[in-house]
Amino acid sequence: KQAFTNLSLLLTNRDYWFISVATFVRYGTFAAFQALWAGPFLIEVMGYSAIRTGNLILLMNVGFIIGCPLLGTLSDRVFKTRKGLIVFCLLLMGTIFLVLNALSPTTSLFVVAPIFFAFGLTASGGMLMYPHIKDLMPQEMPGAAMTGINFFNMLGPAVFLQGLGILMQHLYPEASRGPAAFDAAFLVCMVCLAGSALLYLFTAGKQLN
Repeated sequence: KQAFTNLSLLLTNRDYWFISVATFVRYGTFAAFQALWAGPFLIEVMGYSAIRTGNLILLMNVGFIIGCPLLGTLSDRVFKTRKGLIVFCLLLMGTIFLVLNALSPTTSLFVVAPIFFAFGLTASGGMLMYPHIKDLMPQEMPGAAMTGINFFNMLGPAVFLQGLGILMQHLYPEASRGPAAFDAAFLVCMVCLAGSALLYLFTAGKQLN
């Protein structure tokens, strides 16, 4: 009976749904780019070699790895809040997608590399959503709360990986991996991230001790 009560409490909690939407979009867009679309973009649009492309994707993952403990430390010890950092990271991710639209084969690698590192760094801000929902729910149900948002976290890549490809193929059937197709896909990611950041502003923000 208690389990059903906890589930009902979770599913009727506005913060749970807003955080779930944000983690769906955040990890969906990141995984779609990192696992699939970054390679074709760098090779076919930017004209990079496979080795340079692999190094840039590696740099993005290094940013993610560094960002997890860094943002955790900032939220716990410096800013004493998770909500503000999460919103900032969502907005910055959206901005980076917009910047990707402005890149061209003539853009210096010294510009592109920091962008990819920053992308991974800001994407790691999504890890703060787990302790955030844990902070907002009763002490007896942190497992259910974090499992609940993790479902949407895993659903995001499934939707964005396929969805962006379908979108690009539909809009540009003759050049589904050309610059215009990627511009459209990145614009969709940017709008989704901006929308999720806006929703996140309406979640409760618990001040940490």
